[in-house]
Formats: sequence, C-alpha cells, structure tokens
Amino acid sequence: MIKTLTSKPVTLIVNTHTHGDHVSGNVEFPATVDVVVQENTKANMEKLPIFEQNGNRGMAKRTFKDSMTVGSGADRIELHYFGPAHTNGDAMVFFPAARVLHMADVFATKGLPGMDSNNGGTGVGYVNTLKKAADFADKNNVEAIVNGHFATTTTRADLREFIDYVGDFVKSVQDGKRSGKSVDDVAKAWATPARYKGYEAMPVPVRVRANVELIFKETK
Repeated sequence: MIKTLTSKPVTLIVNTHTHGDHVSGNVEFPATVDVVVQENTKANMEKLPIFEQNGNRGMAKRTFKDSMTVGSGADRIELHYFGPAHTNGDAMVFFPAARVLHMADVFATKGLPGMDSNNGGTGVGYVNTLKKAADFADKNNVEAIVNGHFATTTTRADLREFIDYVGDFVKSVQDGKRSGKSVDDVAKAWATPARYKGYEAMPVPVRVRANVELIFKETK
C-alpha cells in the first residue's frame, strides 16, 4: 500500500494507541525507523509480548505528553493528546496543510467505541475527550476526519453527532445503574436510538457489556 504512494523508505511511525492491530506491524520495519507515541501508550506497549519476542524492535523511541510537532512546512504534522477515551494514550494526528485530523479508534466508526479499561480507557470521561477534540477541529477548520475503522472520512458534524451518541449511551447506562438494574439488564436493553442513521443498530454484545461494566464502576 505504501509503495503505491511513494518509493521512499518509511522513516517514522506514529502509533495512535497500544492495540495489536495498530502496533504489531512495527516489528516488520527496520530497527532504524523512528516510532513516536503518547507517553501512556509506550507504557502500555511495554506490556505486549510481541516486542519482547522481537528483541524490542518497533518499540517507541520518542514520546510526548500533551502535544508534539514533527517536520516542517507543508509536511508538518501535529500530535495531540486530549485525555483518556478508547485508552489512556490516544494520540490524534493533525495535518495542518491538508486540514485533516486522524482520530483513530477514539472515533473509529459510526458505532459503539471500545472503552478499554485494561489500557486506561474510560466510559464516563469519553465524551469530555471527544469534546476537546471537536473544539480543536472547529478552531483549526478541519475539513476531514480520518477514523480508525471506517471506509471513508467523516466531518466535524459527524463528530458532534458521535459525541451525542456516546453521551446517550453513557447516560442510559448510568440511569440504569441508579434505577437498580444490573450490568446484564442494561447491556441487553441497549440498542442504538433510531435518530442515529447509519450507525450499527445492534453493537457487538461483548463490547456493550464490557462498556456497561466499566461505566458502572466509574459511576458513584
């Protein structure tokens, strides 16, 4: 795929978060390749067997806390961390010249996101992080959003709708807990509201339950 765009070698990899479908390919690149991640992601990556099994090839060499700029001129990219959501190290990549924001799996698709508590993700705090990203997108007049697992790009309007969707899910879970329902009761009852056209009608049950359980734990 890369060769269809350029014959130049890969010199830099930005991993948006720690999940295997995003970082496992690192070990296939030369050890000279620079790997940059948010600092929490490096800590999460260090727990993955694939790097130990490959002599630590592909492990992050540089980290950032809140933001980092790489390159200059039209090739400049900005890395931003707006807080925990999918994991506790979700990096978002902004391409100023193109006005494109890559949100990876924080906004992976039009459907229920994963809230990975094992890697510092959050349910209750998810919307707050999304709102910070949306405000950034508005301020920088982002024209397209690249999503982690979607066949096309989305818009800032799509992002605002996604914020409402996640917020509705979290509220329904919290309301269920406060009314005395169990995790299983709430998980089985969830279905995507009809107003969210184009969203998955029935999210994967395992993901729904895991998210519900996390939100129960985070809701006092």
